[in-house]
Amino acid sequence: MDRMEFCKLVDELSRTVQHSQIALQQTAKEYFLSYFSKQDDVLVPDTRQVNVSYFEQDERKQGSFFVPVASLVSHDSLELDEISIALQADLHMEGDLLYADFRKGRGETEGNDVQKEGDACNCRIELKFKNQHPAEGIAETIHMLNKSI
Repeated sequence: MDRMEFCKLVDELSRTVQHSQIALQQTAKEYFLSYFSKQDDVLVPDTRQVNVSYFEQDERKQGSFFVPVASLVSHDSLELDEISIALQADLHMEGDLLYADFRKGRGETEGNDVQKEGDACNCRIELKFKNQHPAEGIAETIHMLNKSI
């Protein structure tokens, strides 16, 4: 695998991570909207009757109020904070070029690095994707790398 193919691999992996984040956001939006009903093309919040005690002019009173259900639940949604992808590779040089051979179907699972006979992986590459804006220096480095391709 040459540098261009490796960059394409990293690009596809990052797109997959982005699509996963978008799917989570869409699911959170659908979940939130499930607390509303559509009436005449207008979203109306679903409500529940809540009995409460309250004070009015130092007098304790009981009351019943209709409260939007959306205000009674947590709106914390699931987000991908950080994803790590580990790749096993056989790296070798040919002249000034570095080649990487990524093995497929090696039977690896988390914490179980099984090496089959004939697999000559001499390197483990770990890619980390974080859900945050990159620092300016990192963004510039990525920009310069993309220009060099």
